[in-house]
Amino acid sequence: MKKELLEPVYKALDRINPGLSDSLEVAFELVPYLGKLVSHIKLNRLARRFEEHREQLSRIAKLHSSEIMSAEYINERIFPIVLENLIEEHEDAKIQFILNGFENVFIEEKTMESMVLNYFDTLKDLRYLDIKRLFYLTSLTEEYNFEGEEEKAVTLNVDVKLQNMGLLGVLSKGMKFGGGGTEDEKEITRENVIVYSYGKRFINFIKDRNI
Repeated sequence: MKKELLEPVYKALDRINPGLSDSLEVAFELVPYLGKLVSHIKLNRLARRFEEHREQLSRIAKLHSSEIMSAEYINERIFPIVLENLIEEHEDAKIQFILNGFENVFIEEKTMESMVLNYFDTLKDLRYLDIKRLFYLTSLTEEYNFEGEEEKAVTLNVDVKLQNMGLLGVLSKGMKFGGGGTEDEKEITRENVIVYSYGKRFINFIKDRNI
């Protein structure tokens, strides 16, 4: 890819921390699909996302420069995955969770690449609404209030998805989910939810440690 096409992205990072630009250059070379055409819209969106999350990126840059973890591991293994997610993610609201995961790689000193990639794969498969529901059920937020019939149906679908992904389950064995809107179709609540071990670790990976 011609470097002039990436100029807005590099400029955005330079304004935050010049050191990140060097890491970005390495990461861009290692993102698998970047041999294909990436639209100006996506690149401009990436630059905007960098600007909007400059405070968090500044923290990440400081952690990176402190040599807590190998620069080669971060630049060649982790940053390319983060960069791909930042480029391809459609929901702006999810960007904070991608960057939280990146920051927590440093904070938790997660050196097992396969584990980090698995967390990012899980995050990629979740919508922002799914994450809000997961955080609500685990009492990390109160921001989930769907009252209408259609909204309740969506919530039930989200709950099934969270269960199928191995993040949580239901305490009562008598409760089950049905597909036809019958009385057997039960919503998970804070009172009956079980957060599985992987769910707890995933939440720990994507949550903001600075609030």
